[in-house]
Amino acid sequence: MSNERTKGNDEIRRRPNPQGSSRGYSRANIGRSRNSFNFQNLDAEDIGRFVQRATTAGLAVILGVTSDGGAVSVTILDGDERIREWPNCKDDWDKLHTWLCTAYGVD
Repeated sequence: MSNERTKGNDEIRRRPNPQGSSRGYSRANIGRSRNSFNFQNLDAEDIGRFVQRATTAGLAVILGVTSDGGAVSVTILDGDERIREWPNCKDDWDKLHTWLCTAYGVD
């Protein structure tokens, strides 16, 4: 069964995207030594200041952690534009905060 259009049928055939195994396909697992970095590594006041400054500028902020726990995930929504960053240390978080203040003119 293909996902292509068939002659006389204008509808695309949709198939579910199963979350199961890859049916025998394998990929190499590469072990990486990585420090775990999450919101517990940041001061709650730093996170609060970041969110406050972003929302003051009229932005929406989505915060999360990467699936491997190696970085925090920050998504900034500015109208139709989406900015994503994955700071993996306190220094990267501070750089993102500085960029936000500079780019959007907030203190």
